[in-house]
Amino acid sequence: CKGVIILREYRAGFGVGVKGGYGVALVRDEKTGAWSPPVFMDAGQGSIGLQIGGQSIDSVVLIMNSEGMKMLLKAKFKIGVDASAAIGPVGRDAAAKVSPGTAFLIYSRAKGLYAGASFEGGFVVSNDDANARFYGVPSIKAKEILFQGKVEMPEEARHLVAALTRYSRPRGAAGGP
Repeated sequence: CKGVIILREYRAGFGVGVKGGYGVALVRDEKTGAWSPPVFMDAGQGSIGLQIGGQSIDSVVLIMNSEGMKMLLKAKFKIGVDASAAIGPVGRDAAAKVSPGTAFLIYSRAKGLYAGASFEGGFVVSNDDANARFYGVPSIKAKEILFQGKVEMPEEARHLVAALTRYSRPRGAAGGP
C-alpha cells in the first residue's frame, strides 16, 4: 500500500444517527519505502433512516493507489464516494475481489449493538489544529508533514512506524511476514 489511515469511530443512532472519530494517517515514500510522520485526522458522518444502537469501530484503511493519495490532500473527502473502496479481502481468492482502480481497502472491527438501514453522508479531514499543537509548528498543513518532510518523526510514533515497516515489506523480504 502507499499509505494508511487508522481510525477509532463511535456510532449512535435512533432514527437519526451520528458517527464521529479520530485517527492518524501516514504515507510511504515510493523511493525509499520510509513512512512519514503521522497526521491527525477527524472523521464524521450523519445519517437518517431505520437505525438504533451504538458501536465503537476500529478501522485500518489501506491507501492503494495515487487516487487514494490525492484524497489525503483534499480539504474533506468521503471514502467510497470520492474514491473507490472495498472491504478488506480475506482468504485465498481475495485478490479477485479487488480491482486495480480500488483506492482504499478497509479492515474494521466493531463492538456494540447497532442495526439499521440509512442514508449517510460524512467526511474525513486533517485536524490541522492538533497537528500544529503536536509538532509545535503553527499553521502546518498535512501535505507538509506527509509529503514534504517538514517535521521529524516523533518518538511517540516510532513503535507504530516500526510495525508498519515490518508488515508492509513484500513477502519473502528480509524480516517480512
